Amino acid sequence: MFRRLFATALGLASLTACHVHHVSMDQCPCVDIPDEYVHYSEGVDYECPWWENFDDEELNYWVEQALAGNFDLAQAWESLVQARADVCIDSSTLWPQLNINPSIEQIETPHNVGGATSSVRGYILQPKLTYEVDLWKRIDAKSKSAKLEACATYEDYLATQLVLSGTVTDLWFIIREQGALEALLEEQIAINRTLLELVELRFSVGESSALDVYQQRQQLASTRANVPPVVSRLKQSLHSMFVLSGEPPHDYCYDMTYTTLPKLPPFPNIGSPACLLWRRPDLRAEYLRLLEADYDLAQAVADLFPTLNLEIDYKFTATEAHRFFEKAVLTMAAKMVAPIFDGCRRRCQVQKSRSELYEQLQSFSQAFLDALLEVENIVVAEHYQVELLERLGEQMVLAQANLDEARWHYLHGLNDYLSVIAALQSLQNVQRRIIVERRVLLTQRSALYRALGG
Repeated sequence: MFRRLFATALGLASLTACHVHHVSMDQCPCVDIPDEYVHYSEGVDYECPWWENFDDEELNYWVEQALAGNFDLAQAWESLVQARADVCIDSSTLWPQLNINPSIEQIETPHNVGGATSSVRGYILQPKLTYEVDLWKRIDAKSKSAKLEACATYEDYLATQLVLSGTVTDLWFIIREQGALEALLEEQIAINRTLLELVELRFSVGESSALDVYQQRQQLASTRANVPPVVSRLKQSLHSMFVLSGEPPHDYCYDMTYTTLPKLPPFPNIGSPACLLWRRPDLRAEYLRLLEADYDLAQAVADLFPTLNLEIDYKFTATEAHRFFEKAVLTMAAKMVAPIFDGCRRRCQVQKSRSELYEQLQSFSQAFLDALLEVENIVVAEHYQVELLERLGEQMVLAQANLDEARWHYLHGLNDYLSVIAALQSLQNVQRRIIVERRVLLTQRSALYRALGG
């Protein structure tokens, strides 16, 4: 009879269970999603992982080291472990809860004659089964909210990976840039030293003045003064690379064969703006947290309604341990608790949860707009950065021709050495700037890969 009663109660509860708040699974940003980008360009599909598109084995090594040893990424993983544990905790109330309470009682009874007492020892074993029937899907909403938070935390972990790989890539480009600048400066110093020797030779035979010698010495000193900042930034960047990999900074013999920057990969296929919603982990996390807020609202609304709890209490008592199960009492109860007055706490919680849902919707919409802006700006910046490098290439050709012409006029006594110095400075400055701007272009491409979702 008990089994029939319990089955009937569960059956009625399952029939009456319903959602009191409908959760929409088709959430989207509160903005018009354009069909294509303003500055759309045809591109090719790029490889995954994205940093391998630069075809640099050393870069691949450093990114793998960082992904394996970075402590910020390890913290993000532990946050994911905690979120998955919260799913188990919040989902546990979907199941019946069984507890057992063993106890020993010593009962003393006084007698009226002579003030004597007698004592009886009792042994009690009391298992208790409790189950809250989820009439209004409150517990179900809480469990699904925890699952969505775990999924969003996983997307946060992927976003941390993306940021870390981008930081390592940009840092490696700086290292390659400083290595290339150091090699170029050594080459320029050698050229300036050779020119100084020629000017000193002409001065020794009376064909140049002391002013020409001092001007060339000043040019040599100015070029050599650029070396320490370059070496300093190179070493600092290497130290930062070790820390990103989870290691303390230490000496590292930089391979000076890396005197050039990687080639720019072909322009990638950027797809449509709508693709960002499933490509980017930060937008996926925003979407999941929007659904989570909707389930939190469903939980708050369901809390306004009565709760039904089923309890089964089976109590075993005995005066002797070996006769433990000879006397038992079974109690089964169904308890309905309906909120009457709580100082408007539950209604205010509903209002708060609804506001949090709208707040998360605004956050999701703004994050999508920021993602669109990031892609558009990077595409424009890269386009004009390529144009800038073309102009610098033209400027370098003209600067070389200007230097050759100035040296010819100087050797034939048609102008002074100051024009040679000016032409030499112009050429060497544009050579160094080309390296810097090429690194900027690679950094922009790295940012574009990340803006597209990696």
